[in-house]
Formats: sequence, C-alpha cells, structure tokens
Amino acid sequence: MIKRNNRTIDLQYTGNVKNLPEKLQEKINDFWYKATQESPNLYNGEDYLVDEVIEDENQITMRISKSNYAHYLYDERVGIEDEMYRSITPWSGILLLTNDNYWVCGQMDKTTSYPEGFQIPGGGFDKKEFNGTHIDLVQNLKRELKEEVNLNLDDVDYEFKYIECPTKKRNVYGFLAIGNINMSKNELLNHFEEYKKYLEDNNLEVEFDKLVFFKKGNAVNDLDSYNNPKRPYLRELLFEADNEIKNFVFDFGNVIFNWNPDYIATQYTDNDDDRIEIRDSIFKAQEWKLLDNGKLTYDEAKKIYKSRLSDHLRPKVDEIMDEWFEKMPINQELCDLIRELKKHNYHIYALSNSHKALYDYVKKLDIANYFDGILISAIEVMMKPNKEIYERLLERFDLIPEECLFIDDSEKNVMSAMECGMHGLVYNMNTSNINDISAYADL
Repeated sequence: MIKRNNRTIDLQYTGNVKNLPEKLQEKINDFWYKATQESPNLYNGEDYLVDEVIEDENQITMRISKSNYAHYLYDERVGIEDEMYRSITPWSGILLLTNDNYWVCGQMDKTTSYPEGFQIPGGGFDKKEFNGTHIDLVQNLKRELKEEVNLNLDDVDYEFKYIECPTKKRNVYGFLAIGNINMSKNELLNHFEEYKKYLEDNNLEVEFDKLVFFKKGNAVNDLDSYNNPKRPYLRELLFEADNEIKNFVFDFGNVIFNWNPDYIATQYTDNDDDRIEIRDSIFKAQEWKLLDNGKLTYDEAKKIYKSRLSDHLRPKVDEIMDEWFEKMPINQELCDLIRELKKHNYHIYALSNSHKALYDYVKKLDIANYFDGILISAIEVMMKPNKEIYERLLERFDLIPEECLFIDDSEKNVMSAMECGMHGLVYNMNTSNINDISAYADL
C-alpha cells in the first residue's frame, strides 16, 4: 500500500549489521543456492534495511542497517514471520509523465530478478549515496534514473509525493517521486532505444528491456491490459497519480470524534464495576450495532438496557442515551483542516456507521456548516463495509469515485471504498498524523 506524504524524509545509516538466528540464516543460504541455480546472474551484494521508523508532524526519520540481497530476496519470495528479522528494504523510484501526457514505466529485462515485470525507474541504495550517517535520497534516484533510462534528474521537474509501505507480500519502504519531463512519448522512446543499443554494444547491464507507456486519464485500464507481472505498488500509484482529489469523505468515530466507550462510561460513574457494566451492557452490546443499522429505535433500546442493567444503574439509561454523543471529544485539528479545505474549494462529506442521534447532534455544531453532505448508516439502514452504502453516497451527491478520498479508522471500511473506485486512507485521531490527510490537498 502507498500513502501520500508531504513530510521531510531523513534516512540515517547506523552502520550496524543485521544479525540473524542460525536456523534462519541456514534457510536463507539454502534458498540462495537454489535461486542462483535458476538465475546465475543474481549477486549477493550488500543490501540495507529499515530498523526503526520515527515520525513527527514535519519529518519521518528511518534508521538504516546493513544486510545482504539474499536476505531481502528470501523475505520477498518466502517471507519471514518474525518482524525483528524481516528485511524491510528502502528504495526510491520515479513515475515520469511525458509532455504529451503519458506515464512511463519499464519492462524488466529477462536476465533480471524480475523478468518482464513492470516497474518505475528506481532501485535500492548504494554506498555512493552515503554521506557519513546520512543517506542521500536524491542522489540515489539520480543514479537509478541515469542507469536505467539515461535521463538526468536535474532536467526533471519532480517531487517526492508517496511512500510505499511494507506489507506481508512486499517488504520495502519506497520513496516515490512524480516527475514531468520535456519530452514526448516518441522522443523518450527513441532516446531509450539508442541508450539500450549502447549498453548492448558495450556489454553493459540492461535493466529495462523496453519502456511501457500509459495514457494519463486511462492509466490503470492500460496497465490492466497487460499480462506481465507488475510490482504491487504500481497499480495503486498510477491510480493515485492519475486522479485529482476533489472530495474528502470522513468517518465520524475516531476520525472527527474520539469514540471511546470506556471513557464515555466514566462520565456517568466513578465506580469501576459500574463503568464496566455500562460500557459492556450498552456501548458494546449487540443493540448498539442494531441502532447503527437503523433496525432498533432508541425507545426500544432503552427498554432493553433498563432490563439488563443493575437496579441502581437503570435510572441512568435515559441520561446516557440522550447525551452520550456530547461526551466524545472532537478532533479540533481535523476540524481546522476541514475549514482550510473548504477555503480551497474542496468538497467535504461524511459517511459514518452511526445513530440518528449523532447525526442530529452534529447538525447543531459549527463544523456541520462545512459539510456538503452527510450519510448515516441508521438513516440509510445499511452499514460499512457493505459496498451499497458507498455507492449510495456517490449516487446521492453525484460524486466521481476517483475524485474522492475516503478516510476511516477501519482498514476494512477503507478497502471497501477503494473497491468502489475511491481513494482510501486509514486514519485514527489517536495514532495518525493529520499530515497524512493534508498531503492529498493542494493547500
């Protein structure tokens, strides 16, 4: 998965060597022997991995240690379960756009470790990019672009805009730039063919067998028309780069409001046993989901809760149900961002699994004035991650999915939005950085 980023990247080389358990090292050695039998051109040179990531509002710092390519390839192809010993490798790459609006990728040569696969120009770090304890990201990208396509990065109007984050299937941190070149598709193609001939005539390494072009505005469809293997980030990167965000769609719980049942329960008692009973018997009970889904009224829920709670807590039910939403702290930082987005002519929507009571409460708040539309599960009688509720949002407000960013604290909900054609961001007001959202806007 990739995410947009507008923070400074600081890569710090520690000089440490990653030591692996003996049994794991034996598995890697056996794997490497078999891999080199199949692909004799593989070379087990020095490689590097991310040991630690430190994030703040303005900067992402990554501490880099030393390993080798066999470790990386084993983790990529076989997988290492223990996070401590994974080879999460840093790399940089650039997605180029020609002056006649074609995105540029390369098809890897048959002799490489990713034969005939599609990827953007880029690759891992070399000692040449190390300046003491600092790793120069720009110099890395400059070298890779020159080696693979024979272009000078200084002639490219570029900006690092995305980070490819590690997953169980892809063990990397990728720093991805978007660049505009003053060459047409045909000019770049001719330039590359001349360069490739030079490499072949001088027995030099050929990494890209050919360039592949995807028309801006239809890039994902163009990509999908090929049967070649593709790096996991590529489709998402083309989708992100190819579509301009015009609409921000926010969840309520743990995005705009801090939904914490335990905290809310403490507002009605200072007794731990009572707090747990209120939390579990009301907020975490099945009836709460039925209220979210619009299949239970508040009067019906109150009767059920009163029959369930201890005698001394029953009188609190009406008070709790009539004002619980007022006890949720609001994310003021995000509200400020929403106001700023509106100033820059972005459209703001909400899509939340919530009770109608929360909807009525939100309408009384100042922040409601900044929303162009709100969709609540209890009113629609359907819930996320059911795709029908996303489709209803798009239809009701006449939205183009590729122009929408959906922000939710649930990965399942975000994935469903993306399957409906929207951009998606997993965000939690208690753990995430507000810049992860603002990176999608031109503020």
